[in-house]
Amino acid sequence: MAAWGEDQVRSTTIRDGPAGKLPFMQTLGLDQTLEFDAVAHGETVFVWNTRATLAGMDRYIMGGIVGVVADICQGHTFMSHLERFVGFSTGDIMVRFLAPVIVEETVRVESRISHTAEKLVLIDTSFRHASGKILATAQGGWRFANRSFEKPSA
Repeated sequence: MAAWGEDQVRSTTIRDGPAGKLPFMQTLGLDQTLEFDAVAHGETVFVWNTRATLAGMDRYIMGGIVGVVADICQGHTFMSHLERFVGFSTGDIMVRFLAPVIVEETVRVESRISHTAEKLVLIDTSFRHASGKILATAQGGWRFANRSFEKPSA
């Protein structure tokens, strides 16, 4: 099994890497608050230091933002299992909230491929508080896609 995908994930890290230069990453501040922690074949771990700019007036991070973070982390997880470059895309993603993600907390985001089929890869993600409590889960379906990726503009 080649480690091409794992090496790609390491090289595209959010902070100071190409993924962090994507315009939406910078707009949401995720280039500064979402940090790559670990990668293995079909698994990634990120650490997210939440900020008030992504919350409502109750200090809860907006649910759609949690979905965006899940999508980013799952994309890296998908890439980690590849043996060579191939296009891919999110088919669907569903987030369930067990407890609120609160401003200025550190959240561990762990994603793992749970099933691989010919045309679909299922990825499970958990969002955990520093205490270990699960705050949210996300399940995504990822597909191979005929698309090319360009380097983001500086």
